[in-house]
Amino acid sequence: MKKITLTVASLLLAGVLFSQEYTPPAAAKTALKSKYPSGVVDEWYDEEDKIACYFEDNGMYGTAFFTTKGVWINSEFKVTADDLPESVLNTANTKYQGYDIIDATKFEYPQQVSYTIYIYNAITDGDLAVTIDTAGKVLKEEDLNADDTFE
Repeated sequence: MKKITLTVASLLLAGVLFSQEYTPPAAAKTALKSKYPSGVVDEWYDEEDKIACYFEDNGMYGTAFFTTKGVWINSEFKVTADDLPESVLNTANTKYQGYDIIDATKFEYPQQVSYTIYIYNAITDGDLAVTIDTAGKVLKEEDLNADDTFE
């Protein structure tokens, strides 16, 4: 009976410890508020080598990453094709004719903003992940079918 009681007590204590909300450094809170003044925090997480904050800003949901000292590293936002800048859409429509935009992510870094679009061509059954900067320049292209071992 003592073993059961100790086991239950240990599980309850572990649940309490793991359910406690993470409190980020004040510098991270300040950096988030400075970068996204209208941002509403959903939750902060400690990810060992960095801090993550899930938040909403002007209807867009994103994640901001900070160093353990609270310095902003970068942010990512889930976006739709309607949210993409004209330069990104122009590149997608001219260089990747026949592809449809399936998904998109906006990446903000201190020196650059870019968009990764996930596109699909129904005729060729081709899937690509293409990263494009705000000027419309393709930074990276990845064939998502290249490692498709389940066919």
